[in-house]
Amino acid sequence: MLRTLWPLHVHVSFLFVLLVLAIGATLGWLGYDTAERIAESEADKLVERIGRETGLDVDRLIGPAARAAEALAFDPLAEADGHDARMERLPALANALRSAPAASALYVGWPDG
Repeated sequence: MLRTLWPLHVHVSFLFVLLVLAIGATLGWLGYDTAERIAESEADKLVERIGRETGLDVDRLIGPAARAAEALAFDPLAEADGHDARMERLPALANALRSAPAASALYVGWPDG
C-alpha cells in the first residue's frame, strides 16, 4: 500500500478552503432566506393595498348608480300609466343619469313591457 504524506501547509490550506466554503454557503443561505421573507412580506402588502384600492374604485363607480337606482325605486315613474305621465318624470331620469357618471342608461319596467 502506497501512502503519500502531504505537507502540513496543504492540510491547513484544505481546511481553510473548507471553512471559507462553509461560511460562504451559510451566508448565502441566510441572505436568500432573508430576501425571500422580505419579498413575500412586500408582496402581501402590495396585494392588500391593491385590493383595498380596487374596492374603493368599485365603490366610487357603483355607489352613485346604486343611489340613483334606490332613489328612482320610490319615484312615481314606476306607477305612471301613460306616455305623458312618463315624460313628466324625464327630468328625474336625466338628473339620476347626471349623478351617476358610470351609468349610461336607466331602465324602468312595467307589467305591459
